[in-house]
Amino acid sequence: MLGVSLDELAGRTNAPDDARIKNPELHQLVRDVDQLPDEEQQALILVIDSMVKRAKINRMATPSIRRRAISSARARR
Repeated sequence: MLGVSLDELAGRTNAPDDARIKNPELHQLVRDVDQLPDEEQQALILVIDSMVKRAKINRMATPSIRRRAISSARARR
């Protein structure tokens, strides 16, 4: 269901290669962030989480906005 073993969840084994960050710049940033104090890491987690959520919401909303715009343009004809 989660796509990971209990050993991985418990930290007893490494995550599979496909779980690694593929973007080299982002990978280096994550390594750098890992060296920051916990309070600063938590602040960055909040920022990143909010950006990801906003992007997901925008992706979900965009098709319906386009449909409404097309419908509205057709109705004006």
